[in-house]
Amino acid sequence: MTVDIPGPRDFEVPHHPEASALARTRTRAALEQWGVSGEAMHHAVLVVSELVANAVCHAKPQVTVRVGRELSEAGPVVRITVVDGGPLECPGIFPGGDLDERGRGLRIVEAICDETGVRRADGRHARWAVVPEI
Repeated sequence: MTVDIPGPRDFEVPHHPEASALARTRTRAALEQWGVSGEAMHHAVLVVSELVANAVCHAKPQVTVRVGRELSEAGPVVRITVVDGGPLECPGIFPGGDLDERGRGLRIVEAICDETGVRRADGRHARWAVVPEI
């Protein structure tokens, strides 16, 4: 199988509640251009939305999103990284109930991704997730 792997797309979003909508739009446009569709598209857009919302809610300004395609041993994947300006408070996976309006975003991301993680450097956080294209 031959897969064209384009370079990643980086973009900044405002530190504002509407940032997730902008990130979804830009992510969807990149994925469409790369030929990613179906469940992989849906999952990648959901993941970027949750990670950006988390950064806007829990971190200092300057939110940068990177969306790229990579080849893994299992095939092509979409890698999403959201870098924020550092914590206002430490976000984690909250034990909220099923009816709570908040606190499920990172659990959703972990449930639909092959891999997730966080890197910390220079006071900033980079949360990343890998969405399979199958």
